[in-house]
Amino acid sequence: MHWIAASFIRSSKDVEEIRMYMKKKGKQLPIISKIETFSAIQNIDEIVEASEGIMIARGDLGMEFDYEEIPLLQDLIISKATEKGKVVIVATQMLESMLENTVPKRAEVTDIALAAREKVDAVMLSAETAAGKYPLEAFKVMARVIEKNEESAHYRRFRKVKTDSPISSICQSALYLSSICGARYLVCISESGMSPAIIAANRSSIISVVTTENEEILARCRLYYSIYPIVIKRQKLHTKEIRLIIDLMKKRKMVQVGDNLVIVFSLPYEDKKDLTTNTVTNVVVGS
Repeated sequence: MHWIAASFIRSSKDVEEIRMYMKKKGKQLPIISKIETFSAIQNIDEIVEASEGIMIARGDLGMEFDYEEIPLLQDLIISKATEKGKVVIVATQMLESMLENTVPKRAEVTDIALAAREKVDAVMLSAETAAGKYPLEAFKVMARVIEKNEESAHYRRFRKVKTDSPISSICQSALYLSSICGARYLVCISESGMSPAIIAANRSSIISVVTTENEEILARCRLYYSIYPIVIKRQKLHTKEIRLIIDLMKKRKMVQVGDNLVIVFSLPYEDKKDLTTNTVTNVVVGS
């Protein structure tokens, strides 16, 4: 288990109760709060602040609000969550017609496209894959629509998260450098998973390759926006690890000779006890 998705969160108190329960059990996982009640909307600011992620459950919200309000609420929640750098998932009835049909309705396609253009971390199928007749077809339709809309100019706009954190400043500098030097990828060597979360929160169009030897961090990163996680054994020297990463990316045909890579990591590299992302470097892939 890598995330906790909690239903019927009404206030930050509910989130903290879950966190305290996990603490008693000796486990701490990031919490995704499912927004589906009138109380949750009333307390949305404190819930966003207390949670690592937000899921917008449009179906349940539709039971408590008039249908014409749902798009406005979705925009509000996405705006508040992304402003704070939190994971955002849009869920429920995205391809409802594909429970019975192989082809989606055009309005459903537009729904998925708009969510992709808002740069949410994920869109989610539920009944379509759990009980529908065409689960694989529904999945392929969703992927196809997302991929097409990720090519748009609107999608490529950079969304900077306001923060005074030194790590955030390093990550944002790396994203800016990636943009101006035309980097093929931003590579993040991570132990704690903090830097990948910050990079994803800024909603850049560049794909960020996160390397870690921690399987839990790897699994968590799969949910983050525009993150491609890779397991790689940590080396004693950062130069050796960077070489290993580039070789692996070559093997996977992700890069070729002459490509630019921007890499973020921590120095001193040997110190695993107090790692803080503090270094940005630009590397050109050699032969």
